[in-house]
Amino acid sequence: MGFPVDREGLLSSEKWFYSFMQHHKILSQKHAENVNRARGSVTEEKIRNWFTEVYGLLGDDAIILKEPNRIFNLDETCFSLAPNKGELILGERGKNVYDEHSNSNKENITTLFATNALGTWAPPLTLYKYKKIPAIIARSAPPNWGIGKSENGWMTSETFYEYMSNIFLPFLIENNIERPVIVFLDGHKSHLSLYLSKFCRGNKIIMVALYPNSTHILQPLDVAVFGPLKSTKEQIEKNFLSGIINNPEMKTNVESGFRATGLYLFDSNNVDYSKIIVRTNQLRRIDLNVENLMSHLVFIENKIFELDVDLLGKFKRAERGGYAWDGNEEAVLLFKLWLEVKNDTKNYDHVSTSTPVSSPPIDYLLSPTNYNGKIHDRPTTSN
Repeated sequence: MGFPVDREGLLSSEKWFYSFMQHHKILSQKHAENVNRARGSVTEEKIRNWFTEVYGLLGDDAIILKEPNRIFNLDETCFSLAPNKGELILGERGKNVYDEHSNSNKENITTLFATNALGTWAPPLTLYKYKKIPAIIARSAPPNWGIGKSENGWMTSETFYEYMSNIFLPFLIENNIERPVIVFLDGHKSHLSLYLSKFCRGNKIIMVALYPNSTHILQPLDVAVFGPLKSTKEQIEKNFLSGIINNPEMKTNVESGFRATGLYLFDSNNVDYSKIIVRTNQLRRIDLNVENLMSHLVFIENKIFELDVDLLGKFKRAERGGYAWDGNEEAVLLFKLWLEVKNDTKNYDHVSTSTPVSSPPIDYLLSPTNYNGKIHDRPTTSN
């Protein structure tokens, strides 16, 4: 290789790559798992604290945690209605070949699953984006399989209430499962409503929200079930999932999922903490940024106080009220500068190693009545 060296000359050859991989067997090619940035705020300490607090707040009901048939995990996942690719076929060279489907690749269905730690499945619920469910879909559903609809095909507080009251509770009664039971689920707002809270309290169903942004660690359905389900994509696109979830191998997956997440046996030592995202260098830089921003904020506030002893108080009242500065026009730019620096310090708080992440108290996680969103006067009924 001569000089000067161009970019192409510096590129590694395919032979070099495979030789490098052969000599470094610890390395492998992997698909990156997409995770929410907020998951980076989850720590082992916070998860262990969550286990301790849940156990304490359950009180006498904590005995349920020793009975796998009374411990449930409930979650929904989305499946595409149209295949991304079809079977290999022969076609004229130079021309595109299409396999046409009635559903676009943007259409999805949501299916809600519920299973206990023994791998016993409650009837699922599949939601469609229809104003009226076609008769062919209703007729093709397996026995006891819930079929519903919503405006966008996603779970809503109304459809979730109907599942719990019309499908999940009858399942518990029919299978003689002793109540109360515990249902672990994520804290999405679609799982919270006043009617649902009253219903669960009256029917001895204890709903416990998993620690925020930790479902990839604590949710058995996420950890051990949804991956294998979606790997059977061709079956999902052509059939309902009843045959798949009742497969003996899936029962084994469920049991291992409850073990790996520490939900049964209920023990924080069983959690796979290797899934926690650690960004050591980034967190150090963030801490330095927070310190710099705080020093800038203190400097600016001192200067504001020197200019006008009342001005800083007026700025803070404007910020708390959420309205723009409407005072002295000469102070507009100063207000904007102060507000920008102050907001920057807030933006760093949730990932700083020195500032703990604020999370809802555990009694909130156990009590859907604390939800401050839309409260429905009555649950709606899907026809």
